[in-house]
Amino acid sequence: MIPNARLCKALIDRTTDRAHIIETGAESYRFRRTLEKRKGRTSTANMTAAAPQAAEKKGS
Repeated sequence: MIPNARLCKALIDRTTDRAHIIETGAESYRFRRTLEKRKGRTSTANMTAAAPQAAEKKGS
């Protein structure tokens, strides 16, 4: 939506400058989903990085 990270940060900063943040104590579905996706990427990246090393060991 916003192509520039700096512009996005400035927009959020100005929007929340005088806002009252209300914590409900409930877990955020979007936040949890983002964390799960990151875990999936990390484990996939680790598997991908480990694959060439395993192939080298077999070749030795």
